[in-house]
Amino acid sequence: MTVLFYTKQNDLAAEQLQSVIELLVLKDQLEMCRTFDSLSRTLCRPSNKLDIAVLAAANGKDLLKILSLRDLLSDIRIILILPDRKPDTISKAHSLGPRFLTYLDSNVEELQSVLSKMLDNATYP
Repeated sequence: MTVLFYTKQNDLAAEQLQSVIELLVLKDQLEMCRTFDSLSRTLCRPSNKLDIAVLAAANGKDLLKILSLRDLLSDIRIILILPDRKPDTISKAHSLGPRFLTYLDSNVEELQSVLSKMLDNATYP
């Protein structure tokens, strides 16, 4: 079970997200990507065995870049964290088929609960 966490941000929100994920996932089962290029390279690796991706879009432009990787994300369960609540942003985000959609300014406890259930379901089918 490997979890991918992508965020370009280096702020309190990103630290909180990372802390929540690190509480649930062993260090050797976590792939961290802090740039779009590293995210792209990670998804293109032939031995890519990612099960869950937690993707935090920093802004609308970053979301569009993430959407460009749609084909590489098709077999991965996605938790998508959006930068805003604009209808256009939400509409675009749904094209990825995320299992859970939340926002950068939302309560991280919801993310923790959803990720925990996803991990439990993957570990014990």
